[in-house]
Amino acid sequence: MSRMPLVLFQVYYQEDKPFDTIHASCDIIEHTVRSRFVGREHDLLALRCGFQHLGSKQSLKEITRCNRRIVEFMSSRSTDIVIVLNTHADAEDGGLVYSPNSTASLDAILKHVYGTIAPIHTAKSMLFLLCCGGLVRHAPTEIRRASEQFGAVFAFDAPTLDPILASNHFVTTIMEFSIFGEDSVWQALRRSAKPDVLFHTSVYAGIGGTIYRLCSAPLRRRPNGEDIRCCGQMAKYVKSSCDRVLYRCCQPAHWGSRFFRVALLPEVENERWIIGRSGWDRALLERI
Repeated sequence: MSRMPLVLFQVYYQEDKPFDTIHASCDIIEHTVRSRFVGREHDLLALRCGFQHLGSKQSLKEITRCNRRIVEFMSSRSTDIVIVLNTHADAEDGGLVYSPNSTASLDAILKHVYGTIAPIHTAKSMLFLLCCGGLVRHAPTEIRRASEQFGAVFAFDAPTLDPILASNHFVTTIMEFSIFGEDSVWQALRRSAKPDVLFHTSVYAGIGGTIYRLCSAPLRRRPNGEDIRCCGQMAKYVKSSCDRVLYRCCQPAHWGSRFFRVALLPEVENERWIIGRSGWDRALLERI
């Protein structure tokens, strides 16, 4: 297990609701991290900055305070750093919610939140973007740029992301194996390919300026990462061979033979990987 000091900095949108899922997901991440530093609490700096308007005087003051503490903590030793940005994304343009009535680009928010930190002594750095899929659909270039600043950036494409599920089953898994353990980001990403997460959302990982997509790919439903449909509904799985899958259309009004085959995408070196060979655990990791 790694003995490296860690900075955990969570910036999150505060919702005025009886049950705040974003706040609850922050609790999951922080409590998991704190449990790994029992007995050496001095090696952990866990900070939060909740906001309703990220440009308000109060938020600016809190961000400045957090950045100052991070710089002081990192000034004399090598440190891992994990930043979690937990907010909403506009489905139309991918802008991130900055206040109740406005959005801003990922570039602008990162500069605003993280711009004063010079990670000279950073060993590992990760950025988790817990927001809905508008970001990855409309702003992949910004994610790519962020991955050149951080060791790895993770985002999601669910139209309405469940931050509790993503935190509990994905963020903590990546941290468990790559931050607390000795696995590489690649190894941790493969370990995180759980049906719990991938049935809800695909995961986008930015590493070294390149974006990869991790998605569910069970043979019975979506062997190449997309649902198999015919006549507007899911096709029925019949059987599979080493390189193709046979399906049957269940629509009575289907014209012609109801049976059709789908060729399986092969593994391609440095481009596409198959994780798991059958069952609901099968997943596809590909460069996009």
